[in-house]
Amino acid sequence: MNAVWDATLDLNTRIGMPYRVAVSRLWMQTTTIRPSTLPTRGAEPALITAEVDVAAVRVKVSELVGKENEIIMVLHSYGVLPGSIALKGLSKNERGKEGKAGW
Repeated sequence: MNAVWDATLDLNTRIGMPYRVAVSRLWMQTTTIRPSTLPTRGAEPALITAEVDVAAVRVKVSELVGKENEIIMVLHSYGVLPGSIALKGLSKNERGKEGKAGW
């Protein structure tokens, strides 16, 4: 099983503490944790569309499920928007209907 989470989240802050617990538990139960950062984070000039982030998440998740991995995604704040959109059609149930494994 693989877990993907936002590498820019400071796990030592008040906001990051719940994710620190989640990431710690995932670390004990998964084979791989893949930290990820959305391309729009800190981009110069600033990017004002989520499309770039959606595409980046979809590429990463598609690569993992294409190798028949099961994954867990830890999303927070703005990352929920592109993360949720990017997952459309990649669920285990949807892939199973197409005879594909993973997720």
